[in-house]
Amino acid sequence: MLESHLSRPGFLPLRTLNARLTLVTLALVVLSIWTLAIYVGRIVHDDVQALLSEQQYRSVGLLAAEINDQLGTRFAALEAVAREAGGARDADPVEAQSLLDQRPVLLSLFNGGVVFIAKDGRAIADAPPLPGRVGSNYLRNTDVADCLNDGRSRVGRAVMGRILKTPVFGLIVAVRDGGGQVQGVLVGLINMAKPSFLDRITAHGFGQTGHFFLVSIKHRLSITSSDPGRVMQTLAPLGEDPALDRLLAGQHSSLVYTNPAGQEALVSLTTVPLAGWAVAASLPTEEAFAPLHAMQRRMLWAALGLSLLAAGLMWWLLQHQLAPLVQAAKHLAVAAATSSTGLPMQPLPIKRPDEIGLLIAGFNLLLAELGERELALADSEARYRAMIEQSPEPIAVHRAGRLLFANPALVKLLGGQSAQDLVGQPVLKFIHPDEHSQVLARVAQVAEGGLRLIPLESRYLKLDGSVIDVEVQGAMIEFDGAPANLALVHDITERKQSRLALQAALQEKTVLLNEVHHRVKNNLQVVSSLMRLEAARGAEDRTRQVLTDMQGRLRAMGMLHESLYRSGLFASVNLGAYLKDVAVQACRSQGSPAVRLHLDMGCLQVSLDQATPCGLLVNELITNAYKHGFVGGRAGVLKLSLQPQAGSEQTDTARQWCLRVQDDGIGLPQDFTLAGTSSLGLQLVGDLARQIGGVLTVGPLPLAAFELRFMPQTTAQTTAQTAPQNSLSTSPPTEAPKDES
Repeated sequence: MLESHLSRPGFLPLRTLNARLTLVTLALVVLSIWTLAIYVGRIVHDDVQALLSEQQYRSVGLLAAEINDQLGTRFAALEAVAREAGGARDADPVEAQSLLDQRPVLLSLFNGGVVFIAKDGRAIADAPPLPGRVGSNYLRNTDVADCLNDGRSRVGRAVMGRILKTPVFGLIVAVRDGGGQVQGVLVGLINMAKPSFLDRITAHGFGQTGHFFLVSIKHRLSITSSDPGRVMQTLAPLGEDPALDRLLAGQHSSLVYTNPAGQEALVSLTTVPLAGWAVAASLPTEEAFAPLHAMQRRMLWAALGLSLLAAGLMWWLLQHQLAPLVQAAKHLAVAAATSSTGLPMQPLPIKRPDEIGLLIAGFNLLLAELGERELALADSEARYRAMIEQSPEPIAVHRAGRLLFANPALVKLLGGQSAQDLVGQPVLKFIHPDEHSQVLARVAQVAEGGLRLIPLESRYLKLDGSVIDVEVQGAMIEFDGAPANLALVHDITERKQSRLALQAALQEKTVLLNEVHHRVKNNLQVVSSLMRLEAARGAEDRTRQVLTDMQGRLRAMGMLHESLYRSGLFASVNLGAYLKDVAVQACRSQGSPAVRLHLDMGCLQVSLDQATPCGLLVNELITNAYKHGFVGGRAGVLKLSLQPQAGSEQTDTARQWCLRVQDDGIGLPQDFTLAGTSSLGLQLVGDLARQIGGVLTVGPLPLAAFELRFMPQTTAQTTAQTAPQNSLSTSPPTEAPKDES
């Protein structure tokens, strides 16, 4: 059947490897060609658009700069005349008219004339004289009214002139008197219906179908354009056309814009700073990208031709290369039919020594090894069964709730004489009734997942009814040609009894350690209370101070035992939380509310051998700061920080930590050294730093900053050291300590 299917003439069916490889390869080639064509076309389109935008923007920029220069020249001329007109308190019409008549140059700059408007908004002079202009009130013109109020020069809004009856706009300049007060304005009018410096916009279009525009951004008005239909045209209100809003807000930009009529154009815009205008150029994309579209069409035709050529070549090549594979498949079908009759399978013929030939040669090797593996498989099954039979671990196989197999170890565990005592019995018969639901759920889970699960503790019943504790692990296997559950059973009765005894001993030890820490803390409090009473009775300040210092040290050690008692953890101490309690209590005992405590404490677990010296060290440094740094009720800030050293390893036990105590009190002497001090507290600080293996530094002077860098130690590291120090190794000096700050 397979042979007749492969030898069918004509087009290969899609189910054959030959046809699938051909179609997939063709699809990849054609997809690559068209993807490349589309990608290149898009890249070229973007590059051409960027180039056209840049060229168009430069043209607009040159035109905007020229208009800005022309406006600047006209403003300069008006301002020069305005300076000559100033001086008098009120503008005189005769003098104003004489001044304008003597400035014929203004008429060459302003083709709509020049008007002198007094402070009351009335025109008192004009040049050239036009009927109806002198005497008219221009306060209705908001630009004129604003200039009279604030005195700032500006370009007026383009409007339809009442006198000229044509589109005009004015350049407005304030005329000031000798005191700097505005006494009127000069308005130079540009008649856009006559030749002017705006002819560069109106006289020529942009390209063949594009246009220039002069736009007032503030008034959203197209002042003039090379398109007559756009002169004095009001633009869409703000918010109605988002693309136009982005273009006008950009000030210097180029983008592809679709106007309300639906025409797409490449628009470039730049501003005229003096007027608040914008010069824009618009070129329809149909004209701008016409050469690009022609090139893209040619590229798509070329891609189509290349795809057809690649399809033909690929079809012929795959047909020729895969022909040996088809022949090999036919021979394989014949060999499979021969194998089903019990005869040995014959090797397949090799047509060419290529990759397909190597594949057939490898298959022939597999055929040669197949017989040997069948013999090896039978031998392996025999060894496996013997191994299961002789395994010291109890093993059971069950299916549908009944035992199918039990090895001798399981028979012995359950108190049977032979496997016949167990095989065929219900599985739940050997399981404690309280465990039935759990075991059934476990069996269902193994059947669904088909994977080996983690061991589960359970209770089994022996044949005599006694209960044993076991640990069971299940998995799905093939047994006698059908799925079955494999159970590995381990007797843990003795282990469970030992674990219960160990837990009881551990609980007893925990209670004992809690009691020890509680009693040590109480004893330290008793001693501290006795010292406080003795200090209250002492007559000498020196004696009271020594007893008070000793109370602080005892309080620091007592807090450590209190922390251990509350947390229930005896192997390590949270150094950050412990030092925070020590610092707060030490500051509270000094009774100076003017000193603020600033804490920056990290979380670090250390052994008791390191926690106790650190607590005493912090207590000594804080006490020393209050005694010598904040004398006389001086206010300030006391900072305490515990953070890992920058650049050290990432784990707490492998990186160096830094404990820093700093105050902004009166500071230390410039010649201060730890080795040279005679203060008992600071000598004790140095001894404590050496006890934990740390490095203590001071300064930079005169700053009162003490920094201790040390490596944290766990409980295991501490116990591994020889001759650990649990108390101070040096005794205090007999002489009285000197004041150190």
